[in-house]
Amino acid sequence: MGATATAEAFNPSNSINAGLSTINPVQPRCVKPWAVPNEDPWHNTSGVAGICTGGATGNCAKIVNLADGSIVNPGISLTGNGSGGIIGETFWLNSDCRWSQSPCAIRVNPPQANYNNGSGYMKGPPNLVFAPGQVGTTTTAVPSCATGDQIEEAIGGCDSPQNYSCGVAPPSGTNAVDLYDYPNASIANGVSCLTHQTDTTDITNSSGQDYLKLTGGPSAFPYPFQILAGSSNPLVTSAGLAKDSPISVSSFIVSLPIYDQTTPITPGNANNPVTFVGFLQVFINAVDQYGNVNVTVLNVSGCSNGSGGNVSTSTVAGTSPVPIRLIKSP
Repeated sequence: MGATATAEAFNPSNSINAGLSTINPVQPRCVKPWAVPNEDPWHNTSGVAGICTGGATGNCAKIVNLADGSIVNPGISLTGNGSGGIIGETFWLNSDCRWSQSPCAIRVNPPQANYNNGSGYMKGPPNLVFAPGQVGTTTTAVPSCATGDQIEEAIGGCDSPQNYSCGVAPPSGTNAVDLYDYPNASIANGVSCLTHQTDTTDITNSSGQDYLKLTGGPSAFPYPFQILAGSSNPLVTSAGLAKDSPISVSSFIVSLPIYDQTTPITPGNANNPVTFVGFLQVFINAVDQYGNVNVTVLNVSGCSNGSGGNVSTSTVAGTSPVPIRLIKSP
């Protein structure tokens, strides 16, 4: 007997306009400690696709609407450049701490989209400059290759869900970013461990990591996105799966908190309270030796300032902040 089913991603963003009395916030249990600003690096405020200028005086569009949690530029980009919508956008995530300067010497305050300080250690634009999340709690599901420090452990495994309450304004005692120490090497090591990437100097080709199937250019992916197993995937090395086979689950799919960057943060301060306004789900394409991470957007989930019950996922590393329900197919 044969059977088929379709997985539908139910996004609670803008749920207040879908008949609910309050916005339904989300809180995934496994988050990576990279707090990205609420700026879309591939859209300007008029909604036109193309690299924008971030910051308080810039013209980058928001990722999620603060009023209702909806996605500002919904839709799917098949070329990675935002044409069609934010889903499918490909860009770099850069730490706000300059490479190997302790304590953290920030690049820009607050972090923003499409910034380059000319140091040679950043990638992009397009990019999002993120603030390292404050870990400070016990991490879980940590593999043996990611035990350098708490940031590295939280990347290789899972950070505590208590650190990422969506829609809760500071001071909450949990939502905070850390601009004291520089985490660049920890990011490079943690991502390499998570993705089984063996060569951080080659960011164009797979050196063992899973990858998205391409249809043309370097960021042109067919939709729905198809993940192919890299040579270092445990299913290939231990379970007999052929390299380059399609797979449905990958540790490369990670969830990142989106924060309201208009909240002031203090350089050199290990505890900067912030308001998380949503989550960005991305696929990690590669990391370089300086901790810059190339990603492709898979989903966005906004929560705004809702105060209803949390929607949570399992504790498995790489799970989605968006609830998935199976729909019976004929």
